[in-house]
Amino acid sequence: PADFMKDDLPKGVDIILAFNIIHGLNPQENGTLARKVFDALNAGGIYVILDQIKGIGGSSQLSKATTSYMALNLLHQAGGKTYAKSEIDEFTRKAGFKGTELKKLNAPGFGVVICRK
Repeated sequence: PADFMKDDLPKGVDIILAFNIIHGLNPQENGTLARKVFDALNAGGIYVILDQIKGIGGSSQLSKATTSYMALNLLHQAGGKTYAKSEIDEFTRKAGFKGTELKKLNAPGFGVVICRK
């Protein structure tokens, strides 16, 4: 099986999807992955991240509690966490991405972050 943290990513692609990946990685690992993705993408390529995004849940107490519970659970089980959009911006910008755009999903706390090379 492939391991995206150890193996090289294929070069010359236009889009790379990371669905429910970043929450299981620590900040350093996310930076490494973002650099690998950036290097693999063609000019103008897109890195699409779908995950739970800290701080974008609904305003209800249930939505806030669900997102907080997931963050705690991820920390204890995988060493990961839910990331705020600003944290995603930081590790993707350091990798070389020009900008990001957030699209909220109907599921509480879930969003898609589109990163452009």
